[in-house]
Amino acid sequence: EDPIDFIQALLRALRDPAPSTSSTRTGEGARILLASSSQSWRNVLFRSVGASWMDGDAAADVSECHDIDKPRNDQMVALALQTALERSDNQFAILMDKECTYQGQPCSWYFPSDPLDFQDGTCWVESRLRTTISDELLVC
Repeated sequence: EDPIDFIQALLRALRDPAPSTSSTRTGEGARILLASSSQSWRNVLFRSVGASWMDGDAAADVSECHDIDKPRNDQMVALALQTALERSDNQFAILMDKECTYQGQPCSWYFPSDPLDFQDGTCWVESRLRTTISDELLVC
C-alpha cells in the first residue's frame, strides 16, 4: 500500500466525528493507529493513556492467570486514545484538524514542502505554525 494513501486514510479515520455516547463510539482511527504501529510505539501509545502493553507471549501468560480478553483490552485502549486525541488545546490538534490557538492567538499549520520519504520507513515533514491574523511565524 502507498504510504501517502495509508496516512490519508488514517487521518480520515482519526478525524471522523465520533458519536457522542461512549456505547456507540468505535475509536476506529485510534484502533488503526495502534494496529499499524511498531511494538515500541504501540507501547508508548498504550502508556500515554495509562494502559500497559505486552507482546503476544506475555499477554497469553497473563490472560491464563487473570482472564484478560486482549481484543477487548485493545478496544478499550483505542477508545481511550481516541478520546485523548480529540481533547481541545493539545499537541494532537494538527492530526485531528481542530482549531488551533497558540498563546491565545488563533493560528494554523502550514506545510511549505512535500514530505521527504527516505524509503526506509522514515520521512521528514516540515511544518510551520502561523497566526491567522498577522501571518506571523510562531513555530518552525
